[in-house]
Amino acid sequence: IVELVATTMRRDPTAFTNPAWQVWLLNSKSLALGQLGRWDDSLETMRLASTLAEENEVNVSQTINLAEMHCARGNGAQALVVLTSVGDMSEYGEMALQSVLHCARRLQGDRAGADQAMAYLEEHQSLSTALYLAALLREDRMDAAAKALVAALASEQERATVLVMVQDYLQARLLPTEETSNARWEALMQREDVRA
Repeated sequence: IVELVATTMRRDPTAFTNPAWQVWLLNSKSLALGQLGRWDDSLETMRLASTLAEENEVNVSQTINLAEMHCARGNGAQALVVLTSVGDMSEYGEMALQSVLHCARRLQGDRAGADQAMAYLEEHQSLSTALYLAALLREDRMDAAAKALVAALASEQERATVLVMVQDYLQARLLPTEETSNARWEALMQREDVRA
C-alpha cells in the first residue's frame, strides 16, 4: 500500500478524476505505515494529508485523524494544538472531534473538559457507537460500555455495523497507549451480557 500510494501520488494531479481522493490515499498510506511500526512516518504522512483541501474546504477529516494519532501516542497537548485549525464539520465530524477532545483532555488531566466531551458523546451516541464505546473504555466504564453495546446490537439501524465491530479480526499493531483500551475491549467481548 505504501509503495502504491507513493507511485500514485507522483502522477500528474490532472490525471485524477477526483482530486479529493488524494487526501484519502495519503490517509491510507499513513495507516499502513503505522501497521509497519513506522510511527513517525505515519504521523508525518497524516500531517501532510491534513494540509490538503478536502472537497475544496479546509481539511477536517485528516486534521481530526492527526489529532487522534497524537492522542494514541500519549501527546494530548499536541492533539489540542492540531484541533485549533479545524473548521466546520458534519455531525459525525463533531462526534469524532469530541472523541479526540475526550482523549486529549484526559491525557492533560482536564477532568471537566473530558466530562464535557463525554456528555456530548453520550448525547449523540447514535451517530457513532464505536466512538462512544471507545470513550467509555478509556474511562474503564465497563458496565456502561456493555449496556451501550447490547443496545446497539438490539437496534435494527445499528446491528449490522456493530456485528462487524465485534468480529475477531487479526489484531492491528497497537501503540502502547492503545493497549489498555484494547484489553478492556477484549474483556467487554467476554462479558456474559454482551455474549448473550
